[in-house]
Amino acid sequence: MESIKSILGSVLKDIEKKQAQLPGGNLQDLWAKCVAKKTLKHTKVNFFKNGRMYVNVENPGWLYELNIHREEILKKLQKISKDKIKDIKLKVGDIKNGN
Repeated sequence: MESIKSILGSVLKDIEKKQAQLPGGNLQDLWAKCVAKKTLKHTKVNFFKNGRMYVNVENPGWLYELNIHREEILKKLQKISKDKIKDIKLKVGDIKNGN
């Protein structure tokens, strides 16, 4: 018999995977195509809801840097996602994968 902890962990991972999906591609993969490799190490896509991509950044310095380039990144995301991504919400938060 599986423990509650094991079942809950599995359910939460499934939910996280579903939230990170966008029709036509994985959000993290789309993000990786639109930002520099060094930026990827300091960010993590959280989820997508109502046309908005929510992205956590490591610290206020990265938040500032990404906000400077926000419009440029958004245009790239819109092109790749065929305008399904309407906006990006950046915030300081956890960027660990949990794996």
